[in-house]
This record gives sequence, structure tokens and C-alpha cells, in this order.
Amino acid sequence: MIYQLINGCSFDCSFNRCLIPIYVDSESGKIIDEFYAKSYAGSDLINSIDVSDCFVVPGFIDTHIHGAYNFDCSDASIESISKIASSLPTFGVSAFCPTTMTMSREDIESTFKSTDEAITKSKPTDATILGIHLEGPFLNSKMCGVQDASFCMNPMEGAKFIDNLLIKYPGLLLEVDLAPELETSLEFISRYKNDFVISLAHSLCNYEQASKAFICGARRITHAFNAMSGIEKRAPGIVGAAFDQDFVFCELICDGYHVDKTIIRMLFKAFGSKRIVVVSDSMRGSGMPDGEYMLYTSLVTTRNGRTYYGKDERLAGSVTNLAKECENLISYGIPVEQVIESLTITPLRSLKLSYEQTGLGLVTPGARASINVINSKGELLLVFANGILLHDYRQEREVGNER
Repeated sequence: MIYQLINGCSFDCSFNRCLIPIYVDSESGKIIDEFYAKSYAGSDLINSIDVSDCFVVPGFIDTHIHGAYNFDCSDASIESISKIASSLPTFGVSAFCPTTMTMSREDIESTFKSTDEAITKSKPTDATILGIHLEGPFLNSKMCGVQDASFCMNPMEGAKFIDNLLIKYPGLLLEVDLAPELETSLEFISRYKNDFVISLAHSLCNYEQASKAFICGARRITHAFNAMSGIEKRAPGIVGAAFDQDFVFCELICDGYHVDKTIIRMLFKAFGSKRIVVVSDSMRGSGMPDGEYMLYTSLVTTRNGRTYYGKDERLAGSVTNLAKECENLISYGIPVEQVIESLTITPLRSLKLSYEQTGLGLVTPGARASINVINSKGELLLVFANGILLHDYRQEREVGNER
């Protein structure tokens, strides 16, 4: 079957708008060019879909996600990782990085083993597992939030453990977070900057400390403005240091709770969509009813789209997803081109990955046909996974908009 998507818009390799049709070949699982598709002209094998006033966009890529649908990466089981991979296309997510908490070394290694095995058992309709994002244990224990402070350590204390993971699971570790003010952080960055991406997170560091870390080789910041210093007129902090280095990417949660929409607009204007990486940072409560859920060893509560812990109801991850964040960003006034870039190709590039390596992040002939169709509000209408039409939300959206 070939799906012909007509009367809408897409984006070229520079994320400028361009006219379609787009041809999706379900047999090869790829986008094909018009010349090849025309060989099927008049055939029953072509299914034409009118996507007027809509955008055909690459599948979303979530590089910081702990869980969804009552499964969590920290469960360290093949079932959990596989269930997350199979459920994420519901949100238009084509690829993701299973993200750990600050855990015991045994649990971290179990997560690596489970993820490695889940990759070998993945299905064409699953979201692709790009590699693991290690959020702990190299965090400042005073800023670790809901994470277990007892497992926090200075980075070089874990060097042998990291070396072992790199040997046993080559290519699986994509990102490690750390607090740059910790003793041995700069040594760690210098040693491993070519093995995986290093991101600054859960930190009390100032502008100068962050700048030194970037000069050493760190290239991302994790969930901007959360678990880190803010920006003050004489203390620009981590975000200010990241702004000053053109090669640094800024991770951003756009659920309406972690960062105010005005600050989000400011960040998009300051960094641009080529440096903004939109993430969910979601946990197992994503896609589930409000209630209580375990986040590794901590009990957290989800209510009205917010996740919190403790008597003072501090934020503890999220229950959002990239499809919802796409809607949010467009409602905040961010141009759709920038929204889509920050949800697709920029996350890949932030991890030193590319379209050429993955077939993801662009809508172009030869690319994997893991793509979405969204309307002008950013609402998800169609989800294709490797050429298979997996989800059709058009009728649901029409009913919702009539209310």
C-alpha cells in the first residue's frame, strides 16, 4: 500500500515550508519520491488522504523520558522497556532515550541489560530506542529532588562502572548528566566527552562553573530552569552560560508547569529551535489516570496534569508527552516550523546523531516513514510508524472541536 498525502504542507531540510504530496510506502517503510509513486497511478494500491490545512512532520523524538502507561525504565525489565516503546507512537513519538533515575549500580546495569535485549525484540511499529540517557548518579545531592540522594556520587568515583558499561554495551550509552561543581566533574567531562554527550543537571553551579564545563566538552543542559539556578541580573547561571556557547543545546519541558510560557518564548528567541530540545521527562503516570505512582523508590502523585511529591508538592517529573507539548508550544505563539524542529531533528543532533544515521528527523524521499500529521493547532491527527498507519485521530479531533 502507498499512502498519498495531499493538499497539506511539510518542511524541507532547512525547515522551510514546502508543498506536498508526500508518498508513504508501507512495504519498504519509507517515504518514496513522486516519480516512483506514479508507477502505481490508477492502482488500488494507492490510498489518497486529504490533509488540507495540515502539516506532515517527522515523528517526534523524546530524549528524556522515564516512563508511560504505568511502565518505567527504572523497573529494569524487558517488559517495561518494550511496553514503553510500543506505547509511545500513541503520542507521535518515533524514537526515544530510556532515561534512568539516580539508582544503585546494580539497577542501572539491569536497565542497560533490559534495554539492550528490548532493542533486539523491537517491532516495526515500536518507537526506536536510540540509547540510554543516564540522569544520575553524578548529581548534587542538595539538588537531586525526588531522586535518591544516597546514590549520588562524584563523577570519577563511577568511572570504572562507566567503563564497564561502555565495554559491555557499546553504543548504548548516549547521554550522562552531571553537576559541574562536583569534585572531578571536569576530569570526567574531559575523559568521556567523545564517548557520550554530557549534560549539566541538578546543580548549584554558577555561570563560571558551567562555562568551564562547556569549554571542557559538555554540550547540553537538562530541563532548563529546573533543579538549577535561574537567571538573575548579575548571576546568569547555567542557562546564561549555555546561551553564550553556540554549540550547547537547551533541554526544555513545555507542559505548562515546569517553565512559564513567557520564559519559553524568551528561550526560543534566545537559543532558536536549532538549540532547543523539547522533552517530556515523563514518568509511569503518563497516559494514566490521576493517582499515586512509584518513581523508582519514591511515591509521587499525579493530579490535573502535574506530578509532585512531599508535603510541599514539589515537581517530580511530568505526565506530559511530546504531542501535548506540540499543542502547547503552538498555543504559546511559537512558529510551527520552530516547534517541529525542536521536537525532531534538534533532539537527534543534540546527541551527535543525524538523519543520515537514523533515517529520522526529516520528511524527505528515502527517510523512514515514521511521520505525523498535525493540524494548525498542533493536534495529532495521523501517526505512521515505518510506513504503517498506526493511529488515526481525525474523527476524535472533529468531535472534540465541535464541543
